[in-house]
Amino acid sequence: MTDMRQLICNLGDAVNEAERLPYHFFRGHSQCYGALLPGIHRSGAIGGLNSAAQLSRAQRNAAVQFRRKAGSVTDRPLPGNPMDLLILMQHHGVPTCLLDWSESLLVALFFAVSQNMGEDGELWAMDPASLNTASMGEPAELPLPSNKQLTYLALEGIGDDPYGILDRLKMSSSPIGPIAFEPPHTHKRMTAQLSTFTIHPNPILQIVQYGMPIGQQAGGTPRKPTNRKEITELLPDGKSLVQYKIPSEAKKRIREGLRSIGITHRTLFVDLDSLGMEIRMELARGFLVGPAADSPKDDENKPEPFEAVGKPEAKG
Repeated sequence: MTDMRQLICNLGDAVNEAERLPYHFFRGHSQCYGALLPGIHRSGAIGGLNSAAQLSRAQRNAAVQFRRKAGSVTDRPLPGNPMDLLILMQHHGVPTCLLDWSESLLVALFFAVSQNMGEDGELWAMDPASLNTASMGEPAELPLPSNKQLTYLALEGIGDDPYGILDRLKMSSSPIGPIAFEPPHTHKRMTAQLSTFTIHPNPILQIVQYGMPIGQQAGGTPRKPTNRKEITELLPDGKSLVQYKIPSEAKKRIREGLRSIGITHRTLFVDLDSLGMEIRMELARGFLVGPAADSPKDDENKPEPFEAVGKPEAKG
């Protein structure tokens, strides 16, 4: 079980935890779900799902449809690398086997306090090296993009045949759980949010572990199913994975504190839509009203009127 004894009630609490956990990944939820599942594995993400084959087929078809149709709405070349394709799909809202994390506790905290103001939120802090050691079966740090186990999960995540992947990569077994990694920052939003990821194996697949290297399975070598686990199962000690509660009554105070130090929807999403959202929220909260109408300084602060486009020049 994870440790949820700690509360974050203000920015001071958050900063103290960030200083205590300098190498952790962080993720925030505006409600207390108690789970860390990527979008494609959540209930309702795929209608009518009831088999491993259907999950794999849905992932493959989603990747095919994204590749086929993306060219009609963007001039940007699509990546051929499966991991880069998954990251691009995730960036644009397609449910994938990736789960977003951040190197910054304060960034994750923003997502925990920005919605569902009447409900408690949660924040997760995870040691990525401990997760990778548990998932990859040996002491492991953050893998490079060329890592075979990372490549395996990326290929599985776009619906490739799991047994075929093992053969092509000359692997004897698949990862038993998610792997944490630092992606290349290919979008402004990723840099702004200090993005990191975990990539998750398909939970309902039972991929065999071979008793010997690829190519030596002749003679009916017994194959045992890999016991695939989620993050909360792999890190049960309450140290490598910590779950914090953010009380609902503290959300507004924390959100305004984050705003005061420049952590807002605009600075994290870095586009015109997020700018528009920020201005809409500032209008709703009265931040843009300015001084009272009867204030003696009101006239001094009055902005110059906009000049009309195409205004005729004065004669004479």
